[in-house]
Amino acid sequence: MNGAAIGTEPEDLELSPFNQRGGLGRAHPLFGAELPTLLEELNNVLAARALPRQPQPQPAQEKPWTQKLWIYDLRTNLHFTLK
Repeated sequence: MNGAAIGTEPEDLELSPFNQRGGLGRAHPLFGAELPTLLEELNNVLAARALPRQPQPQPAQEKPWTQKLWIYDLRTNLHFTLK
């Protein structure tokens, strides 16, 4: 991650697009005392989705794709074959 925080606070409900639908003033009557718990669960889901997934290791092949190892130098545009 680049250091940006992921999360939703009650004050965020006063920002667009939430404030267009009533914002925090409408959320309190709907959820009451459960609003902090709901926001905490939302933050946990957001944080879990933001974590990078570990790539699955590929099984080793029995036979290599090529007979020789070749290297292409992008700086000089030269192609080398190692024997």
